[in-house]
Amino acid sequence: QALRVSLSKQLPASITEGQLDLEVPSAMAGFGKVLLALLSLLVVTVEAQRSVATKFEGKDLMITPTVMSAILIGVLWLVLFLVGFCCLFQVQTPATFEEKP
Repeated sequence: QALRVSLSKQLPASITEGQLDLEVPSAMAGFGKVLLALLSLLVVTVEAQRSVATKFEGKDLMITPTVMSAILIGVLWLVLFLVGFCCLFQVQTPATFEEKP
């Protein structure tokens, strides 16, 4: 697969559009997506840094370690259940079974 890029808006009058069609390999397009994701991550990281604390920072937690552990273990069990559920219903069996003579 190749991504076709056309530069028709910036062409001089002596060059036709068909002469400047470029084919970008799909691996290069994939690299562009990875680069865009990393750049987005960098922008989010920079924007997340604040110099002024909010009014909620520095106060006591509203959740105890025991409750947090219970929530995390519950999430783990839920993930395990969903994985098992999805695997169980992806098992494909024949509609009829042939009996051996």
